[in-house]
Amino acid sequence: MREHKSITEKHLKQPFYYDRWYKCLNYNCKTTLIMLERHKVHREMKTEQKDKALVKRLELISVQLSESLPWEN
Repeated sequence: MREHKSITEKHLKQPFYYDRWYKCLNYNCKTTLIMLERHKVHREMKTEQKDKALVKRLELISVQLSESLPWEN
């Protein structure tokens, strides 16, 4: 198991970071890093940023829904 020695400004600028993660020490293992959701730390967004993110998300969903489905052609 690995942990940060300290949380830097770089981490605080990211939308999220992991406070703990696991490294597989088995040489034959294809997965080297294991990051669990329970160790994910989310940065608090300002209300204005949340609103913009929500609007963008809804726009993308709207575009996807307006595209014709492959079986409708």
